[in-house]
Amino acid sequence: TLSKMMDNSNSGEIAFPVTDENMEKMLANKMLKDFFDNMESDVKKSYKIASELHAMERIEGYFALGILYCFGIHIKMDVEKGTILLSKAFIQGYLPASYISAIVLGSAGNMQKSKYISLDLINKLAKVGYKPAIDALKESPDGIPEIINLSYEYLCKY
Repeated sequence: TLSKMMDNSNSGEIAFPVTDENMEKMLANKMLKDFFDNMESDVKKSYKIASELHAMERIEGYFALGILYCFGIHIKMDVEKGTILLSKAFIQGYLPASYISAIVLGSAGNMQKSKYISLDLINKLAKVGYKPAIDALKESPDGIPEIINLSYEYLCKY
């Protein structure tokens, strides 16, 4: 593990210790960005990236592969497996996974209980300042974020 500090004083960025863990996190974040950048143009590449992140046992991998399974993107839809993967990231405090889990949960059948549990989770995420959750709540005149209804409609197609 490297212990020196990066000198970013000229860039205006905060210096952080260069460690193996930080380098792996930076690589995982870059890979996750590539995952999303390729979702529409090259789904096979996105799947490969998600699989590589998952093999590294990174929360970003659980998140990315969970999305692919939940929505059946490039692989057979398996909401249960996708939710398990998202939960692994969720449990480790990865807020985007919590948000996607809330959306998937809220669209699981037409059960009112699922929608309330989902809404509760989105409200909790908004309270800790997670911007997508805040935005979803602002845009919902009836109290149920539209993303939940859209996700339900998407999942019902398959």
